[in-house]
Amino acid sequence: MPERAKGPRLWFRRARRNSDGRITHAGIWLIRDDGGYSESTRCGLDDRRGAEQALSNYIARKQVIQAATGKRDAASVAVADVVALYLNEVAAKCARPKEAAGRAKKLLAFFGDKRLSDVNGILCRAYVAQRPTDAAARRELEDLRAAINYHRKEGLCTDVVEIVLPDEHAHASDG
Repeated sequence: MPERAKGPRLWFRRARRNSDGRITHAGIWLIRDDGGYSESTRCGLDDRRGAEQALSNYIARKQVIQAATGKRDAASVAVADVVALYLNEVAAKCARPKEAAGRAKKLLAFFGDKRLSDVNGILCRAYVAQRPTDAAARRELEDLRAAINYHRKEGLCTDVVEIVLPDEHAHASDG
């Protein structure tokens, strides 16, 4: 079983000495990350605060790069961001953008605080149960599916997220 990734962290590399015992390289704090990556903080043993600041800057820089390159998993992607992208880039150009925006508003009222990794069959069925008709819920979930697929095809998420739709010919229960 592979070892669990540790993520970015500080590591102190002790001073290096030559064969005569003289210091050739002073001890320094390094940033180590998964995959054997290492980067100098340029901070000595007595500058832990500076090393921590360098680590903080590295993590922020890494997050910006991951967001820009789309190498994000479903747990780090907000459903609200996916729907917003779809509304701005796809639904705005469709035949009925106002209707698409209305459906998106209903989706966001339910899914807006969720991550893509939260979306599963149970959550989709819970969404259907709180809508007045299965047909309306199905149409809205089709929009959500289209938004998620567009987001993934744009390279902004690495995971495939499935949407479970109610039966196309299902009728609202008589109550």
